[in-house]
Amino acid sequence: SAAGVIFENRIFDNRAGSLAKGSSTPKITNNEFYKNDISIGLAEKCDVHIKENVITFSNKWGINLVHNATALIENNTIQDCESGIGAIDQSNTKIYRNNILRNSSVGIVIRNDSTTHIAENLISDNQYGIEVNHDVSFLVENNHIIRDSKLGMYTRRQAKGTVQKNVIEKNGDGGLIILDNAIV
Repeated sequence: SAAGVIFENRIFDNRAGSLAKGSSTPKITNNEFYKNDISIGLAEKCDVHIKENVITFSNKWGINLVHNATALIENNTIQDCESGIGAIDQSNTKIYRNNILRNSSVGIVIRNDSTTHIAENLISDNQYGIEVNHDVSFLVENNHIIRDSKLGMYTRRQAKGTVQKNVIEKNGDGGLIILDNAIV
């Protein structure tokens, strides 16, 4: 049940840059994360506000949520990581006004019974812009999804949600692909 603020730090070359778990409720604001395996990791019902951070060159994840974690992720730059943001295993996220750029795999991944609202982000030059997969509930609106080398966004395996008012352009293999009983 820890609380507090992680503010104005340079956190680099760690296995995990910052980790919150249990019932903790920290704010992670205005930090620089560089070359961590996972820059910000959240787990086990924590509720975290992640705001105005710069996250670069993470070997695995810029931000990764698992096991019922909740987060408001806003006004961050997440770039040149393997994957930008992952919300997995019943996580609940609000992802607003971020720059998610040049990640070698995917910009945002939502999987396994998670719920998310993705709005007003620039998602550009990743391999895949957004993936929603396995019984996910989602709302994706007012984003600019551009120049992802494979797909701008894809949904699959019973994902249910709404995609509205986005600009989806110049993505390699397609803009929006709906597969495997997804309902969009």
